[in-house]
Amino acid sequence: MNAPNPYSSDSTDSSDLFSAIPEEVARKGNELYWPADAIDELITRYETFRGQLDPLWGTDEFSQKMEKNVTPMEGDMMYYLRTLSEGVRTCADYTLETARSFQVVDESANETGKDLKSSIGDRTGGGGGGTGGRR
Repeated sequence: MNAPNPYSSDSTDSSDLFSAIPEEVARKGNELYWPADAIDELITRYETFRGQLDPLWGTDEFSQKMEKNVTPMEGDMMYYLRTLSEGVRTCADYTLETARSFQVVDESANETGKDLKSSIGDRTGGGGGGTGGRR
């Protein structure tokens, strides 16, 4: 059995079609900046707090071992948090760019539809409603 063609004019299942509301896509894109900002705030607070505790572990032998082992992991954690923040912010940027693209396509489709309606109306002598066209 053949899969239904979502581009066919006889398709009645609207779930087969893709649609997007540019304003909603943009709204969701803007909402993605909040997690990136929250991660940046977390980084800033951590670095401020951490800077006040130096040397974090003290100065004895145990402290030196902790410093040797934990400090590289701390650097890795900060790198991953910054990378996460940058990734979320980039996702937000691309989502907004996609929303702008959807808006351009939507406006272009509307203009093309108006032009076609006008063109059909001119050829049939009608107002573009289809009553004067081919039967």
